[in-house]
Amino acid sequence: KAEGVAEAAVVPTTPFSINILQTIKTAQLQNGLRHGDYLRYRQYCARRIRRIGKTVKFTHGKGRYQKRSIDEETCTDVRFLLIVLMNAERAWSYAMQLRDDYSRNEDARKRLHLKRRLMKAHLWGIKLEKLASLRCDS
Repeated sequence: KAEGVAEAAVVPTTPFSINILQTIKTAQLQNGLRHGDYLRYRQYCARRIRRIGKTVKFTHGKGRYQKRSIDEETCTDVRFLLIVLMNAERAWSYAMQLRDDYSRNEDARKRLHLKRRLMKAHLWGIKLEKLASLRCDS
C-alpha cells in the first residue's frame, strides 16, 4: 500500500498560471508604496502570508513553532507560490524601510541588517524562480 501512495505523489499536476508582476504592482500600489510607506506594505505582506497559509493549511503548529518549508513536493497549489512571493516582498520592503532609516541615521548595525534582509529577499526570489520553473506555465 505504501508503494501506491508514493506513486500518487509523483503524478505531475497541471501547471499553475500566475501573473507575478501584476500581482505585485497592484499590492504595492494599494498598500502604501504609492506614498513610500514600506512599513504598511510589509505589514500587509505579513498578514497576507498568514491568511494564505491558513487557507492551504500550511501553518507552523499550534503551540510551539515547527519549521515547515515549501518545496516542489509541498507546492500543490498556486497559493504556495503566493506565500513565497509575499515572503520575498516582505523581506524587500523591510530592507527598504531600513534604508530610509539608515539615510537619516548612519548606524552601521542598520546597514548590516539592511544587507541581511536584502539577501533574504534574494533567496526567496531564487526559491520562487525555482518553484515557478517546475510548477508554472510560461
